[in-house]
Amino acid sequence: MTLSLHESALIFDLDGTVADTMDLHRASWTAFGALHGFASDHPEVLASSRGRTTPESMRVLFGEHLSEADMRAHLDHKQGLFWEVAQTQLKPIAGFSEFAEWVSAVERPRALGTAGESHNVGRILNSLGLQDFFQARVTGDMGLRGKPNPDIFLHAAELLGVRPEQCVVFEDAIAGVAAAGRAGMRCIAVCSDHAPHELQGDHVIAHITDYRQLLEMLA
Repeated sequence: MTLSLHESALIFDLDGTVADTMDLHRASWTAFGALHGFASDHPEVLASSRGRTTPESMRVLFGEHLSEADMRAHLDHKQGLFWEVAQTQLKPIAGFSEFAEWVSAVERPRALGTAGESHNVGRILNSLGLQDFFQARVTGDMGLRGKPNPDIFLHAAELLGVRPEQCVVFEDAIAGVAAAGRAGMRCIAVCSDHAPHELQGDHVIAHITDYRQLLEMLA
């Protein structure tokens, strides 16, 4: 299969797409849930890192009455649990470093479009040496609706100054792939946490588990 991205703007999700963090997030949500009386198989604990912003997840778990101060305290607590393990185990998705070099060499416009909080996002990017890679960042604390709503990706395109149909989204989550379709964007599904058959749609142009597979398609 051959593929061309030379005329495209690229929008990347972060967790599970750029950073290999999904197991780390699952572990931290499970630990956080247990400390607050939620069983590890509680459906909202299991769903919390699936495209929602963290404030959305906290309000689902604790109710819409949750105050801003309590929400922030819960958020900081959860992120602290994440970094207890992430600081020694964080790594990029397979092949992303090589693909990032290609993107920089061909000078493709690129943005980050994630439901993660800006402070945590910045810390992850710094840890991976990607703090200067993205030309724009859209994060979950910018007041936009989380995925599967298209808001995050549409705002990323706006910041890059391109039309949605010019964009290719890189996503690992079912909600994120759906958000790309709703935004009118093509999508490359990164199968780090889901099988290819779970990440489908007419707008999905490729499935990969390693970005070096994508580089072979682009050769």
